[in-house]
Order: sequence, then structure tokens, then C-alpha cells
Amino acid sequence: MTLSSVNVRRLRRVVLVATLAISAMLPLAAARAIEPFVVGGVAAEAEGTDGQATRAAALAAAQVLAWQRLLERLVLPEDMVGAPALTAPEIEPLIASHEVESETPTSKKYAATYRFRFAPDAVRALLAQKGLRFTEAVSQPLVVLP
Repeated sequence: MTLSSVNVRRLRRVVLVATLAISAMLPLAAARAIEPFVVGGVAAEAEGTDGQATRAAALAAAQVLAWQRLLERLVLPEDMVGAPALTAPEIEPLIASHEVESETPTSKKYAATYRFRFAPDAVRALLAQKGLRFTEAVSQPLVVLP
């Protein structure tokens, strides 16, 4: 046995162990990532001189955008015409929680990226009341290993 063949065998074992470890973790990460009622990465900004009002305006804009993204995810494309265009005060009761992923406040402008967790039962009830067909099924990622 030469030194290079020993190294090749060790390298193969390391690659195999690393591949198995990564493939074992992927379903866990995917399970966390696939949440039909969670909309993240919603960027919004607002301008003004009053810091609280500016933040509130950015949050309201983000809520409307998040609602639109949620509808696009859940409602069947042919039913989007009948999907309700809600205002921020109408959307607020449908949101279970929100968090600021990042923010950039200045003296005259506030920009933030939000993550919203919508209340599934409230959203389902509203969509059913409007007679919209929707689905919560999200495709699981597929991992192909050599």
C-alpha cells in the first residue's frame, strides 16, 4: 500500500462522513424553512421627521406587502382576482407576530426588513369567507447525492 492510496481512502471516508452529516441536517433545516404562514424578507421604508411615525409607516407598508406575498403563496392563481386587497389595519389582526430582521434608521428615513408570522386559523377563515380556493402544501426540497 502506498502513502497516496492511504490518503485517498481517508479522503473518501471524510467525504462520506461529511456528506452523511450534511444530508442528515438538510431535512431539519428544510422543515424550519417551509412554513406556509411565515413571510420573511419583507423590505419597506418610510420618510419623515417623527421617528415613531416613520417606523409605523414602514411597518404598515411591510404588512401590506407581506399579505400580498402570502396570498400569492396560498391562493390558487385563477382565484387571485378575487383575493382581498387589505389595508394595514385590516391585516394586523391576521398577524400572530412579527420581527425586524434588519433595520437602518436615520434622522429622516427608516428602512427595515421584516418577518411576519400570520395566524393560520384567521387567514384560513378569511380566505374561506371570501370563497377563495387555497393550498398550504409546500413542496419539500429534494436532495440528490452522487
